[in-house]
Amino acid sequence: MQLQAAATKSITGTVVNVDNAPAVNTEVSLYSLRAKPVGPVPRPPGDPGTGDSVVGAPDATPLQKQREILVQKTQTDASGKFTFNGVAPGPYNVVAGTGRNVASVKVDVTDKAAPAPLALKLPSK
Repeated sequence: MQLQAAATKSITGTVVNVDNAPAVNTEVSLYSLRAKPVGPVPRPPGDPGTGDSVVGAPDATPLQKQREILVQKTQTDASGKFTFNGVAPGPYNVVAGTGRNVASVKVDVTDKAAPAPLALKLPSK
């Protein structure tokens, strides 16, 4: 029996500024919203169980809020368009812009079809 890797998809979209003009050369980041595993770390046989800060009660923060893990970064082109290729199925947050001038949208990638193109509008120029 041969294992097959999960099919990857592309996430595409356009970023515009407050005047609906293309946001050229704008940084766009893709973050995974998969929760970070919490709890004891599995150990190989014979490995001493001392000195591991992960063992014990987990921090409250991971239980209350999903952690965003940076997956990819890109920039928009002259038309404000961007593409992330090779995206595995799962929940993601796409963030465009920097500082206080950012826009974001959550997207779920499935193994069935690529998500519809995204539209992000920055709050200022």
